[in-house]
Amino acid sequence: MQSLFKMKLNTIDDVKSFVDAANKFNGRITVRNMHYAVDGKSIMGIFSIDLSGVLTVEFDSEPSEEIINLFRKWSIE
Repeated sequence: MQSLFKMKLNTIDDVKSFVDAANKFNGRITVRNMHYAVDGKSIMGIFSIDLSGVLTVEFDSEPSEEIINLFRKWSIE
């Protein structure tokens, strides 16, 4: 089962914090913009895509509530 949410990373610190949080998840995390998909645990990968728009985050398995809470600050509806 995959879990998806939309997010916005506005600063360099947001990206660093996101990658730190992503590395606490045991599964794979994919971050997508309109054209590209990158490894959500790779700071270089995330910096290689256009961060000016809304991003989609995809977990390869259902994250725990604890993991979900780590990502809430970047989530948008």
